[in-house]
Amino acid sequence: MLQEFAINRNNELSDYSWYKGNYNGCEWGKSKLLPIHTAGTAGTGAIELTVVSTDDPTGVNVTQITCSGSIGTDANCIKKFDCLRFKDGVTNLPNMRYLTYHGHHETQKNYVTMCAAADAASSGGSVTITLTHPLCSVTGIAENNINHPIQAGMKILVMPSHRVGVIMSGNPLYLAMPNPGEWIKTDPYHQSVVVDEETGISVCMYEGWSVDKGARFTSMPMLYGTTIEPLNAMRILIPLTQ
Repeated sequence: MLQEFAINRNNELSDYSWYKGNYNGCEWGKSKLLPIHTAGTAGTGAIELTVVSTDDPTGVNVTQITCSGSIGTDANCIKKFDCLRFKDGVTNLPNMRYLTYHGHHETQKNYVTMCAAADAASSGGSVTITLTHPLCSVTGIAENNINHPIQAGMKILVMPSHRVGVIMSGNPLYLAMPNPGEWIKTDPYHQSVVVDEETGISVCMYEGWSVDKGARFTSMPMLYGTTIEPLNAMRILIPLTQ
């Protein structure tokens, strides 16, 4: 009697051309559709910024950092979603590191990286950068996420233009897609609505006859919104030369 065996010969690799497999506990994929982020003048010109002040001297909730540098007056100094990080090895100033989310332990190589929440123009060699997420250096509170207060004289590097990849922990990408059948009524035309319970994708299709145009039409309306949980995702900066 012959017994059938299900043999896995890297089936997933053969089924999906974008899937590159698992390495070091991480699932890898590739895409030819990675968006390009065009950095502002500070990033494209590799201009080093120097911290002047923050909007919260107590260090509890820093959401803006004012910097100086060789930036003159420039409407395009910082662009929305520019990536920045504190520079190591500045004389008489500590190296900045993020703390772990649980326990607030100092990390060894997790640099304090930041993202600009909006465009920022420079004026007279000064620019104020608004951050997408606040920084907190005060110990003993839940919001504490950096190891030292932000001090005047610290240096900030602005990353150049790049292709944008992403690394995610768990399933932090969320999709909201209401059932079209609940907000679109197509009577007297026939309507078909399909909802995928696993992904939450809702698709509606209907067709009918346009009396004034003398033609039959088919429509597939969709309403959706997406977000990604920032604590479980990181941007990968891929140089444009690659």
